[in-house]
Amino acid sequence: MNKYFTLLLAVSIVLMFFSVLKGTEQECPSHDELYLKLFSNSQIIEPPGNDYNENMIEKWGKRYKGEDIEWELKFRELARKKGREYRSLHQRLIDGWNRLNTDTSHTKPNTHLQMIYEQTQKHGVPFDIVFLALTESHWHGTVKSRSGARGYWQFIRSTARRYGLKVNRNIDERTHPVKSTIAAIKFLKDLYELTYSWEGKKVPDNCSFDDSNRWMWAFWSYNRGPGKVKIYFKKFKGDPEEYAEHIKRINIENSNYVNKIFGVKTALKSYVYDEQKLFAGISEKTEADRLFENYAGKRGDFSMEDRIQRLDAIKKAYGDELKTGKHTIDYVNNTVQMIDKEIDSIKVTVQDEKIKTNADKMYEDYVKVGKTLSPQERLQQLEKIRESYLSDPENKKHGSDYVQATLDVIDDEMGGIKEENKELFSKKNTYEIKDQKLNVDVSISAEGESEATVQYNGEIVDADIVTYRILYGDKMNDIAKRLSGDVNKVHIVKDMIINLNPEIKNLNRIYVNQEIKVPGKYIEVEDENLDQILKQYYPRVPIGDAEYYVKYLNNKTPGKDLITKGEVILVPVIR
Repeated sequence: MNKYFTLLLAVSIVLMFFSVLKGTEQECPSHDELYLKLFSNSQIIEPPGNDYNENMIEKWGKRYKGEDIEWELKFRELARKKGREYRSLHQRLIDGWNRLNTDTSHTKPNTHLQMIYEQTQKHGVPFDIVFLALTESHWHGTVKSRSGARGYWQFIRSTARRYGLKVNRNIDERTHPVKSTIAAIKFLKDLYELTYSWEGKKVPDNCSFDDSNRWMWAFWSYNRGPGKVKIYFKKFKGDPEEYAEHIKRINIENSNYVNKIFGVKTALKSYVYDEQKLFAGISEKTEADRLFENYAGKRGDFSMEDRIQRLDAIKKAYGDELKTGKHTIDYVNNTVQMIDKEIDSIKVTVQDEKIKTNADKMYEDYVKVGKTLSPQERLQQLEKIRESYLSDPENKKHGSDYVQATLDVIDDEMGGIKEENKELFSKKNTYEIKDQKLNVDVSISAEGESEATVQYNGEIVDADIVTYRILYGDKMNDIAKRLSGDVNKVHIVKDMIINLNPEIKNLNRIYVNQEIKVPGKYIEVEDENLDQILKQYYPRVPIGDAEYYVKYLNNKTPGKDLITKGEVILVPVIR
């Protein structure tokens, strides 16, 4: 009897377990509930509130909605010239959003969106990080970037392995939705907690992960790497608005990263609550509704002229249906206003295309012969065209959106050239210094960022490759002097600058505000005694010259401006 009782008790416990498990599965919020959590105005993570970021978020929101006609047109033309299929940013985002909401692979019965929500709740991080994933990959598991990042969260191999993902010839767990999501959450939590150590603080017990500013720095670190972002965190004392204002002049890709994330959120909020709900209150869709819905989903496939013709046809269809009483007058008026607004935007773009400035002609000439040029020549030509768009007043005939869209296309092509020719743009040089050797290995990424491994006398030198903006009166030899801690090694620094900037053919032809890449190192000033800094980083330079050099490097007036404790300054690495 006891045996039967024990068996019955065991079966009951198992059934209770599966009942609880099943109940837990059913407790996951519905998609409508998740949309409210994602798009409500009371979110933990908020973007920097300065004018620049607000404007850029609005601009990226339009691009992800498919409303930035000029920008779309430029990228469509670029794809056509390269013989590639064009899929608009809006199409790719909506495809990714649909995959999130329908895919149940590895997460049955829940969708991937519900899975991400469950994992964020389990690990105590904001659900908003879903917008980061959509920005990275449009939630496409096998997509691979030029830099080798892969999967839903775009991990590079080393980071993926560090967070427990298997990456080898036989398996790549970066493409696994659940495992890669857990790894990404752990990585983001670590980046968030790093901001405490950057302040010299201990991570609080039971850290709540609810500081919006820290999340901004975590996002930037996810994109650019914590080593570089740490420097600016200290320089701007953790103020994301200061960094956002500063980085737009140095690294436009990192500057736009957060703006893209919130642009994705803006576009999807519009899609979920406007486009998807546009026909929700209609019991039966009319032909005009179906035409408009089809157009909204495929607008990126059509030429400008075709779009106008389709929109005019949709307007006429709504007008005809209004007469037959299929729609109310308010509904038709609101819909036609949306259509008219888009038609006006397209006409402005078409008109803008007819304006031909000198920069436009340079770009057209480049397109005709670009494929016949070497990678270095292509980069050189594109840099000249880019500078012409920025500096020639004639380009004011175009709208600012047109110029920016063109610059985006140029930057994208330049990044592609560098990525496709990695070996060519990876410089390995050995410089002889009497009986010693200085080995410099410099590689330039697709985004234009440079990394350097510098060995001096067999030891690794801690070096950054930084952007230096040419000032009035600058000469290449003067710049090299300021970046050398030894008067006998100025020629080495000069050679490094030459190799870091292959587009400069004539050292005597550099111009004010031109940006070049130079070897250096950022440090945080720990002692206000400037002499100690000069002795350490300019050991073989007269003290008066050294003070002039370090202040000039850091935009300070020699003899007037002070270098204070806590500042982050640029100093030489070769000394």
